[in-house]
Amino acid sequence: MPSFLQAEKSKNRLILSDCDKPDAKLGTYYSLVLPYPLIFLVVWLLMLLAWYLVGLPIGPGIYPRLS
Repeated sequence: MPSFLQAEKSKNRLILSDCDKPDAKLGTYYSLVLPYPLIFLVVWLLMLLAWYLVGLPIGPGIYPRLS
């Protein structure tokens, strides 16, 4: 195996070794993953609000409005 691939392989082993935590429970994984969907939710809501405030059409000739 070429030396540059060997070095890359050893780095991956170091990174992946941190993922294996035998004492981790399901709540640990939930707490690690939960911030990502919350961030996506906030960003999409801000984009939707900005789209509404600017008044851009959401389709051909269809503008967002509250009735």
